[in-house]
Amino acid sequence: MIESELRRLDVAATHAEEWSLKFVCLVYGEEKHVGAMTDDECMAYDQALRNAGRCLASEALQPVRTAKTVRVRQGRVSVIDGPFTETKECLAGFYLIDAKDIDEAIQIASEIPPAHVGSIEIRPIRELTSTTGERRQL
Repeated sequence: MIESELRRLDVAATHAEEWSLKFVCLVYGEEKHVGAMTDDECMAYDQALRNAGRCLASEALQPVRTAKTVRVRQGRVSVIDGPFTETKECLAGFYLIDAKDIDEAIQIASEIPPAHVGSIEIRPIRELTSTTGERRQL
């Protein structure tokens, strides 16, 4: 499966200059299921995306127990342990990808290994632009 995807991504990479859309693929899953997976499959897919010039960034996240949620209300900072919402599935990591459109992003996300035990949320990136029209410099 990874070899055929590599070939498809290699062909797509030759046209990468035509694409300018960025999507974040948020990896969600129950920690026990995502944690049971080895990193090997995720690392291989990540490398295939990078070799094809499609992966801009990706990281796995530490377990939920290490998280903090910060809120500022009326000038006061409050910090609570863990994520704010109660859920079995938690954010486990992300991929920042280039794709020509949402359909291409869906195809790429469907091959992310944790999609088999959790879910992948795909969201287009919103470019930050000042009120004077200046774009953020990266």
